[in-house]
Amino acid sequence: MASTNVKSQEKEDVVLEEESGVIERRIDHISSSIQGKRPRYDQHSTEPPSKYRQHSNRNHIGMRTTVEQDVLSIPFWKHINRQQTFFQTREIGYFSLLNRADDKECFDDKRYLRVYKYPFQTLNVNFDLKIGEADFTTEGQTVVKFKNAYFLCEYVTESQVKEEEKMTPEHRAFCYYGHKFEEYVTKNHLSTETLNPSKQFSGVFQSTIGSYRLLYGAEMDCIIEHSSSTTEHIELKVCAGKTLDDLPFRYNRKFAKWWIQCFLVGIKNMVIGLRDNNGIVNTLCPLDIAHIERSADTWNRPSFFNFFLLFINYLQEHVTTDYALDRKDVVLFRFNPSSQKITVEKSTDSKYHFIPDWFSKEFL
Repeated sequence: MASTNVKSQEKEDVVLEEESGVIERRIDHISSSIQGKRPRYDQHSTEPPSKYRQHSNRNHIGMRTTVEQDVLSIPFWKHINRQQTFFQTREIGYFSLLNRADDKECFDDKRYLRVYKYPFQTLNVNFDLKIGEADFTTEGQTVVKFKNAYFLCEYVTESQVKEEEKMTPEHRAFCYYGHKFEEYVTKNHLSTETLNPSKQFSGVFQSTIGSYRLLYGAEMDCIIEHSSSTTEHIELKVCAGKTLDDLPFRYNRKFAKWWIQCFLVGIKNMVIGLRDNNGIVNTLCPLDIAHIERSADTWNRPSFFNFFLLFINYLQEHVTTDYALDRKDVVLFRFNPSSQKITVEKSTDSKYHFIPDWFSKEFL
């Protein structure tokens, strides 16, 4: 699935365009790094250097950024894990995408949908994930918010740019493994065309968390065809290990990311490609995402959704200025892992203006 970024150890930034007032306890449109491909590889994900440099260029005229002192401290997960929060999601649409910058290459159909081509059971295989690695380049992606709704867009920090530039060959290989794995186990549902990572099939989902409504897109890996008329979306992952028992579901929060990216789009099952240290997948294993949730000792479902509610309240307190073509106020929310706090800044710097003018003119 669904945005792949190198996560900095210093700060992770989220950009929110300011919209007209608060939202009367609802969010009509939230889009996150779920839009675009959710990472399929084991440990690290990456955006292309061009995207990083684009968002990290400090040479802008008329830049104005003010820091507010109010912070949101991240509570320990067990302190917010008791009260159950209502959640419901449904798929309301889909599209195929080759180039999001060109409307002629975005299609309201399933031409890039892929199908899992093996039985949904444990299988012994021999897939070499290193084949074609030297020719691989990754794709970047962005996300949005506007007008009586909060559009969220990730902001890439300079530290993330530096981290990507210093990425080791091993880490770059992890980025490629997921795409190569998908090439081995899926096929296009309409043609015999080989996998092109630039061609994406995305679902559009409408969800409710508590009393808030969300709208987001997520790139979908593939479907399983149970019959001529029944299909099911599944998620594909590659991970080092010989069996599923080798995966540290109890304490490694990487698996929390696996779970939530599936849960938010209604995916119940995954296929895990278990690889060795030489990049060879030897086993395909089905995995019910409920098993990940049951096994975890460092998170649970209520803690995720209750933190979402805490953050949304914090967001509403600080995003209050109307967005307009002549006043493009932006609010930056920054997470600092070392202090476990979220801080907020207001800015008019054009490098944060991610909503295109044509969109603003259409709805103003």
